[in-house]
Amino acid sequence: MKQKYFVDLDGVVRNFHKTMRRFPGLENCYKWRERLPDDFWLDIQLNPKKYMYDAEPYQEVVDYIKNVIGIENVVFLSNQCYIEQREFWSVKFIEKHFGPGCLCLFVGNFQEKLNIMKNNPSYHLIEDYPFFWEKEGFNKINHRIHIIPRPWNEDYLHKYKNILEDLGD
Repeated sequence: MKQKYFVDLDGVVRNFHKTMRRFPGLENCYKWRERLPDDFWLDIQLNPKKYMYDAEPYQEVVDYIKNVIGIENVVFLSNQCYIEQREFWSVKFIEKHFGPGCLCLFVGNFQEKLNIMKNNPSYHLIEDYPFFWEKEGFNKINHRIHIIPRPWNEDYLHKYKNILEDLGD
């Protein structure tokens, strides 16, 4: 059975954290999901292109997807969908770095990701946010969740050894 990789966009492919740190007052912010100022979230809504399209990619992940996994085996996951602005900056970011025709699925929370994964034994999730291991339902599929090491999840790396290098196993 052919493997399919569902790849979270922000924090895995798109260096949203680096872009976030350009915001005044967040220059030294290294914790993911810490309390961020309301002005930051407003800035994302007012300037989504800056955070979603103009953000830098993690080039090593882009190369890994292109050269090892294969773009035809990937579905990108994003919760960044701004229909009211009629611009799908996440899709445009993916096309800029991977070419046209890539698949992107907009998901809003961990439950939607669980629903994708739970009945499909050939599906893998590549994620940067390790709370999935602690959510009800993910314990049965945690061997198919691959956490990319990032500064905000390093506390989990000693606990879970399932990182990018293990994808080929």
